[in-house]
Amino acid sequence: MLAILLGVVALFGPAGAVAAQGRQGMTGPCFERSVPSRVVDVHLSVGAEKAAHLAETIAGLLSNMEVTLCLTKGPPVTVDRIANVPFAPAPSVARIWIHRGTKVLKIYVVNGVWDRILERRVPLRRGIDEVAVEEGAHIVQSSVEALLAGALLGVTRPEFMKAQMREKEEASSVAPTPPARPSRPDETLRVDMGLRFASRGLGGGAVLGHSLGFLGAVTWGRGDLRPVLAMTLGYILPSTPTAAPVVVETQGGEARLLVGGAWVLGPNTEVWGLVGAGVDVQWIGAAAAVEPGTLGVGDQTEWLPFAMGSITLRQSLVAGFFLSLAVEGHFDILDLRYVVDNGVAAPEIVDDPWRFQPGMSLSVGAALP
Repeated sequence: MLAILLGVVALFGPAGAVAAQGRQGMTGPCFERSVPSRVVDVHLSVGAEKAAHLAETIAGLLSNMEVTLCLTKGPPVTVDRIANVPFAPAPSVARIWIHRGTKVLKIYVVNGVWDRILERRVPLRRGIDEVAVEEGAHIVQSSVEALLAGALLGVTRPEFMKAQMREKEEASSVAPTPPARPSRPDETLRVDMGLRFASRGLGGGAVLGHSLGFLGAVTWGRGDLRPVLAMTLGYILPSTPTAAPVVVETQGGEARLLVGGAWVLGPNTEVWGLVGAGVDVQWIGAAAAVEPGTLGVGDQTEWLPFAMGSITLRQSLVAGFFLSLAVEGHFDILDLRYVVDNGVAAPEIVDDPWRFQPGMSLSVGAALP
């Protein structure tokens, strides 16, 4: 018991430097106060505060053994230092190195003749806490007891080095973690709101002109293909298209509901494919007859439904703003024509299924946070 306490004092008192010298030969207090073959030489590299607590715990567990505990502090030990036998090492029961690794407390135990090595690791879930200290100290206790009883601990030095080499090779062969995909503000749900300018009816007909309105769209999901729901409301600007045999003044409103998908090309670029339906509310103003002797009739409102599809390129800008350009195709279900009857040209709604009218639109807006 006295030999153990003297060894602990050597770690934290003025004789600590002399105790470190005892590791290389038959000098120093640890070896002078005991039978050399009964020395347990422990090297700690866990920080001063933790070393004191660990040393005290180890000393308490070894207090009932006829051994001298020699405790020293120093930098972390290398595998080569453990595996290579120094010239004329001092006799001892065991040489033990304890140092803190990455989230683990590493313990190496070498027997007296330095031909077998035992490695143990204690997980550090909350640093070197009381649980880790107790577990590490008990590993030291059980190892010393086994060596005093003549047991063979661990593996031979060549086997130990081979195991260390395999561990290094496995660590170096692990595939590097791929870089994380840049986070996108729209990965779960995004709501776009903006202003829209469109031109439609480039193929001719009574419904011909431009519109200015509102765009709202919802995109959700996390993959490269995401569903989209869009709606537009617009005001059809006044125009004077020719609907033979008259020239009419028209204006009105439009509404559309579209569904489809978004293909995400990158953090800021998407392509939308949408299909849906809409309706034009067309107000017909004054009608001027083109042919002499013909009277044009106007001043009425007509509802003209249509189906449509579009391909849209959406580009995100700074601060959540976006710009989108769409190419559209409209398929009229009904058509507005003027029919001359007894010299009077009057508007008439006729079936004209799937008459195609191309168009384009430009939208600018922002994604809601």
